Amino acid sequence: MEPSFAGPSERGNYGRTDGGLGPATPKRGHSVERGPLGGRAVSPPAIMKCVYCQERAGFFKRVCRDCDHLVETVRALHSQADREGGFGYRDLLDTLIATGIDHAKIEKFLDADVDGRGSVNDQITARMTNQIMESLGQPSQMTGKGVKQVRKDIAEGRAPSQVDQEVVDYSQLKNKT
Repeated sequence: MEPSFAGPSERGNYGRTDGGLGPATPKRGHSVERGPLGGRAVSPPAIMKCVYCQERAGFFKRVCRDCDHLVETVRALHSQADREGGFGYRDLLDTLIATGIDHAKIEKFLDADVDGRGSVNDQITARMTNQIMESLGQPSQMTGKGVKQVRKDIAEGRAPSQVDQEVVDYSQLKNKT
């Protein structure tokens, strides 16, 4: 079969104003800029960033290799804890550090709030709060989202609970300074 040397009108480039010489429309995710000679230049799509650490994840990936390994480690720890009766925060940190991933990346992973339900740290804090309250005989339904809200309220100078809202001077409360 011989190669076709059809002109712009024969290739179906109807309505094009550049004579069919440049790209018709950029692909989704590509950006269009003017080149040095005034022509259009299409740049490739940006490489996606990891939703946990905000570092390069690769093409069409939401999670980088290191954070994916951390997610799998946490899932394995949860499934093991379900069989054996729980794990502590120290166990979690020791397990994550044993993966050999950089400590700064582990911190970013633990502080990332990917789905709006609170970070891994918030979810662990909520679980520990519920366990402590249960051991004291008090009902508690704290969630990771609730811990996130408490942290936000404290950062903004608002009272973290209904009881504390009544107190204007925190020096009145024991152990609150």
